[in-house]
Amino acid sequence: MSGIRPIPPGTFLVDSKRFDTQLAAVRHAANEYYTESYNAGVEYNGVIFRDNHTHRYGITVRPGDRWHGATVHMKDAPRGTSQYAVWHTHIPFRAGATTTAEEIVGAILDGWDLLSGFVFGFPGGGLDNFSGDDTSISDIGSEELTKKYKWQHRRFPIYLISPTLIKQYSDPIKPEKVWQRERTQQHQKRPPTHHTRPKHHR
Repeated sequence: MSGIRPIPPGTFLVDSKRFDTQLAAVRHAANEYYTESYNAGVEYNGVIFRDNHTHRYGITVRPGDRWHGATVHMKDAPRGTSQYAVWHTHIPFRAGATTTAEEIVGAILDGWDLLSGFVFGFPGGGLDNFSGDDTSISDIGSEELTKKYKWQHRRFPIYLISPTLIKQYSDPIKPEKVWQRERTQQHQKRPPTHHTRPKHHR
């Protein structure tokens, strides 16, 4: 996390960096924006787009409107690009806590989420796994792309960023792809500094 100021609610930004692959763009989102998401106590999300001329990938970044969910705005992608995927964060219950009581309650809920995940066969609980709403974004997007390109079966991936991993869902009949985040990339709560950032959009 670079320590730049949080994104105001109800706004978004188009990150200025570009990458050769979708995964590189998602890793950048994890490194730069996960800690902001955690400290704000809301999920962050964005579109992964590809420039129509350079064929390089970029991301948009938008804070969610609630703790456990975020509405993806496909129109946030800039002109001259095509939307190829979406990304979002999953944060623990204790994220955004400002009092000791909130920390304790959050830790209890996080423990229950982890335990229930193991009981029902989902190690990591909700933090490390896609929800039905998550996968439906990918499935609906894939259906629309397949219709648009007629004879091609086009998938529209969704990426999940948790404190310890990056996961990709793109096809219900294929295994999800998982990449462990490096220790230096994992969440570390730090106070924001006064670095500047590109103009926010509403």
